[in-house]
Amino acid sequence: MLAIYPTPAEVADAVAGTVADAIADSGTLTIGLAGGSTPALAYGKLAERPIDWAATTLWPVSYTHLRAHETERTI
Repeated sequence: MLAIYPTPAEVADAVAGTVADAIADSGTLTIGLAGGSTPALAYGKLAERPIDWAATTLWPVSYTHLRAHETERTI
């Protein structure tokens, strides 16, 4: 389902609600969390909710990658 939200705050609320609902519905959740400033508002909204963090598995993810010859991130 595609949803369009007019403001970043509304996107953040929707993300937080979806995560909270998934945990409530299934009792557990595995989710990849990206770094950077883009998801910060959504993470703040998640922190405000009474989420059972013990029921979650959090994975740090990144859209960046290293080429075979690179030994460290250059960005």
